Amino acid sequence: MKWFHINNSVEEAGLRLFCFPYAGAGASLFSSWRSYLPDNVELYALQMPGRENRFSEQHCTDMQYLVDHLIEEMQAMSDLPFIIYGHSMGALIAYELTKQLSSKQLKLPSHLLVAGKMAPHFDDGLHQIHQLEDQQFISELHHRYGGLDDVINEPELLELIIPILKSDIQLIEQYTPEVNQLINVPISAIVGCQDQSVNKQGISAWRELSALDYSCDEVPGGHFFVKESFSILINRIINIIRPYLDSHSCQNVVSHS
Repeated sequence: MKWFHINNSVEEAGLRLFCFPYAGAGASLFSSWRSYLPDNVELYALQMPGRENRFSEQHCTDMQYLVDHLIEEMQAMSDLPFIIYGHSMGALIAYELTKQLSSKQLKLPSHLLVAGKMAPHFDDGLHQIHQLEDQQFISELHHRYGGLDDVINEPELLELIIPILKSDIQLIEQYTPEVNQLINVPISAIVGCQDQSVNKQGISAWRELSALDYSCDEVPGGHFFVKESFSILINRIINIIRPYLDSHSCQNVVSHS
């Protein structure tokens, strides 16, 4: 399997959870999740080229190319119901993937979880930055999202991560969604209370993309609340997937008290 890293192989899985990371991150972002999910949930994390075990591969900057490969690989795993969680860049990928699964009349996710990202058709008013000079690019990225304090003064680390970040931001900035159909999938948006990269109107716009239910949940933290408020987030996710599982399988919940 090339595009997905399986974090836990479950002999009698009842559901698969596909997780798509934010820009610059890889499948390892979700490596700890397996310890907290219900026992019959199988976790698959998207591994984009150009990082971690795919470091030597050419970066992907084209949404259609990416989605085509994800659909091809996911068809071999269509025997079980599945849910998709996407964080920031991952939310856009998750939506476009779901929309194209729908247009191809393929199996749809039971639920779409979009985190830390405004709806793709909402105009965020931001100028493009992926073609900026490296230092200006990093400065602008850090201003928008934060989270780069540990690397911003580390030249060797920056040299490694900037090409990854630029390619991912290019993927986001060149993505032009065609919002010409509603998806028959419930959408749950999750947002950090202190995330300055989003606003209420942009988050609420996800409601306009689903023919089914929509919900929005706030958690403590900024754009990277997936790390800052991990225990709260994982419990929220388990609460969302709970109805799709047998009730006895959802007891393994991490405490955040």
